[in-house]
Amino acid sequence: LNDSTPEEMVETISLSIPNKFILAIGGDHATTIGTVKGLEKYHEEFSVIQFDAHADFRDSWNNSSLNHACVAKQVSKNREVALLGIRSMDIDEKTQIENNENVYLLNAYNFNLTKLKELLPKLKDKVYISIDVDIFDPSFIRNTGTPEPGGFNWNQVIAILKTIFKEKEVIGADIVEFAPKENFQAEAYSLAKLVYKIMAMRP
Repeated sequence: LNDSTPEEMVETISLSIPNKFILAIGGDHATTIGTVKGLEKYHEEFSVIQFDAHADFRDSWNNSSLNHACVAKQVSKNREVALLGIRSMDIDEKTQIENNENVYLLNAYNFNLTKLKELLPKLKDKVYISIDVDIFDPSFIRNTGTPEPGGFNWNQVIAILKTIFKEKEVIGADIVEFAPKENFQAEAYSLAKLVYKIMAMRP
């Protein structure tokens, strides 16, 4: 897909999504737009829960609305979106989110499981989970395109996932934005373990 246009990328991914529980391993977070589109063929109603350091609520970035900085904005056009762990956004994103009834925001600085449990009933019974690895603090995951301080640790993310799987029917998940460059073996192994953890949480 590296030589494809954003539109071609989204269409190619959407056509490849099967009617089963999926676990997508992405590069750029924009792949989530195609994955969600593909799942819409099989699931009429579901919400999206996005783990992310950034709001990803821009209208366009680098001359495209199908960009990693626009994922939540695009998905929210048809779905409720819960943004977890956010710690970076611009004022325009903040204003749009506050005025969008389809978007729920839980920032990293005041996040707790009680607030998550209060949020989950507002979402559809079925949910799709998208995990941008910059949700983690850079002390744990450094090899990502736009790391942000103040992120979650491993145990926090696992506890959040367990809560979601307990309360909702999870139809799939993705792990995106891992960008290995140097000293990344431990991080790659940890993210592979996260894939197994998600598989093990399925009822």
